[in-house]
Amino acid sequence: MPHFTHRFLAAGRLTAALSVLVATGASLAHTEAAPPKKGKTQVAAAPTLPPIAALTGYRTAQLEVPAGIPERADIRVSINGTVETLRLFRVSLRTPKATMLLDRGNGVMEETALPPHRTYRGTVASSGARIAASIVDGKLWAMIDIPTGTIFVQPMSDFVAGRTANEHAIYAHSDVVPVDAARCGNDDVNLALPDWMNGLPNDPASGAGVVNGDGGLEMGGEGGEGGVAGTTPFIAEIAFDADFEFFQKNASNAANTINDIELVMNNVAFVYDRDVNISYEFTTFVIRTTAADPYTTTVMNDLLCEFRNKWNTTPENQIQRDVAQLFTGKTITGSVIGLAWLGVMCNQAGTDCAASGNLAYSAVESRFTTTSDFRTSLSAHELGHNWQAGHCDATNPCNIMCSIVNSCQGSTGTNLKFNTSEQAQITAFRNAVSCDAVLPAPSALPFIDAFDGNGGFIDATKWIYSKGAATSINASNEPSPTRSLNLDAIGNLEYGDDEIRSNFMLLAGLGTVIVSYSTEAIGVEAGKQLIVEYLNSSLDWTALNTITASGINQTVFTPWQHVLPANAKHNKFRLRFRTAVDAQDDDWYIDSVSVATGTAPSNDECTNAILVGNGTVSFDSFLANGSTLDLPASCNEGTGVTMNADIWYLYIPTCTGTATASTCSTANFDTRLAAYVAACAPSGALIGCDDNTAGCSSNTSTMSFPTTANLPVYIRVGGATGGGTGSLTIACVAPPACPADLDNDGSVGGPDLAALLNAWGTPGADLDADGATGGSDLAALLNSWGLCP
Repeated sequence: MPHFTHRFLAAGRLTAALSVLVATGASLAHTEAAPPKKGKTQVAAAPTLPPIAALTGYRTAQLEVPAGIPERADIRVSINGTVETLRLFRVSLRTPKATMLLDRGNGVMEETALPPHRTYRGTVASSGARIAASIVDGKLWAMIDIPTGTIFVQPMSDFVAGRTANEHAIYAHSDVVPVDAARCGNDDVNLALPDWMNGLPNDPASGAGVVNGDGGLEMGGEGGEGGVAGTTPFIAEIAFDADFEFFQKNASNAANTINDIELVMNNVAFVYDRDVNISYEFTTFVIRTTAADPYTTTVMNDLLCEFRNKWNTTPENQIQRDVAQLFTGKTITGSVIGLAWLGVMCNQAGTDCAASGNLAYSAVESRFTTTSDFRTSLSAHELGHNWQAGHCDATNPCNIMCSIVNSCQGSTGTNLKFNTSEQAQITAFRNAVSCDAVLPAPSALPFIDAFDGNGGFIDATKWIYSKGAATSINASNEPSPTRSLNLDAIGNLEYGDDEIRSNFMLLAGLGTVIVSYSTEAIGVEAGKQLIVEYLNSSLDWTALNTITASGINQTVFTPWQHVLPANAKHNKFRLRFRTAVDAQDDDWYIDSVSVATGTAPSNDECTNAILVGNGTVSFDSFLANGSTLDLPASCNEGTGVTMNADIWYLYIPTCTGTATASTCSTANFDTRLAAYVAACAPSGALIGCDDNTAGCSSNTSTMSFPTTANLPVYIRVGGATGGGTGSLTIACVAPPACPADLDNDGSVGGPDLAALLNAWGTPGADLDADGATGGSDLAALLNSWGLCP
């Protein structure tokens, strides 16, 4: 229920005598006085720096910040007189399906691709002290957590117009001035309590260790030390709304607005991770780009109600989240700068603003200041109330949850942090609610789920995000009876599709990795889809398969297999299934999901060809490697000459004549065949090839080639685009001993001559294999006249 009160950076609101230091160090460009003239001693005058009213002291430095969006950056900064290297790595705090929605005032939320994330985490190279940072347009914002306090780095242009991009201010948390006028309104505004605090059934159970807002701990709870993030943090999903005025304060640019919110929230998430083992994931950024946004008031409690009422209706109520925070750029009436309901994380319900419903909201006038410390503290404070933390003024130490921003022991404490009593309140509530499930450890392969165990529920150690997914017994002929995973939609709403995401998997350094699963569509309209994706090494979702329904109910599952590419082999790999449908009866079923390592078949190369004879042999070429040896142009039937995922067989003919090799309608992929005589290609001559044979399903193949008894033939089975499973049938047919005996009566005579003449010009009596019956065939018949040998 808090709100902060106000604006101590506005011109004329506060003046202070400042102690100004200039950063020095060999790696930093800095201002130096001119050298003394010969014969005289001079004291170099420190350059005059402009006053910054919120700080009692700061230093400046010209930092070499890389341009663009580097994946890694080493930036040298002077900290407490020592030049240190900040080693930063680009990280995303967004959910894999994070979205930006632009409200242009026309009643439609326009979904737009998010700009690239510019958030970083890292350490001080010499000490391991942890850092949260953002790099935007060659400027650095950093929060450095050292044992003696918190150091902030931010561009001087945040404080003084016209400064160069590489000039940065460096200050400590203890340099920031607390101001009485900037106080929380928690004690002044009578916001309603959530239903669970009024004794109505809801998430936090009685006796579950939930801490009261005054800092007291209910029976059954325990205070915690905090201060060290766990290896399996709790995950809370947060969505944001930026009103038109906040958009304007970011140069009326949506990307700038996202960057601004994320640089604050990266710091906030760092604090929560460090102190209470909670990690935030950012789901949605709503940006109001016109004055016709839904927020009309400058009274903070009325604005919070407008925010809450808007987000409790469509389409905002469909946005995935556990809590939402409004970033307002309005100049709020009076001195209020923030407000939040108490104990409402995980979408706790209650009655306020003349309506019942979700109360998991807070609002901050984040740009009341340009100081990163204050902006971080403000958002962290309001979210602290959402997590059931009250004010701590009566305790010592009291830091983030002090009723006056950066007051109490905020300036003299060792960190911008939650103290032990604040930690106890937050962690007890965290442990009592159900939405912030602890993240399990990443999975080592194999990852296998048939959805039959776990009491009929989805296994939360394997699938850490689920929206609408459920196990079901309603599919037909599941590969692993009796359950499968069911995904559909809650309707044709903009955010109504179901999806499920796996836990992280450890794939770094592995060889061949295969994803396999089976799907079935029942009641799905033609054209509606099931989309399968993986999280690549850049932490972007990448399509693995898009399955489009025919509109006909399936009665058996379709199996799928994919060999993962190189960019999938990292230790944050995830698998996602999501629908693109319109209704609850558009049911996709998924079964037998597996992610496992595999090896290429033993006959992947010609030198390891498997010996075969006449008959049928089964094969699986799915994991076979591609070949650089293409077929000659003479084999091109209009679809190319590449042989992918090829395997090899060594055939020893039993006859001199013609052999056939066929996958006709016996393979589940588009096959291509080739035969080479006597030796592996390219040494062995090509004697036969085929791509697509008429009458054979799935573009399978049948080829014929000449043989000489006992002369080896290497048969190559490949695919137009990849491998699969099937069978290869080989047969060898020797020519008849008396080919002119057309009626097979044991002799060549008049009936055979009549048959040849009747077949004249056709292949019917083609004895010399030139494609047509003619004079040479007649001569051969006459030369064979009489009894057959």
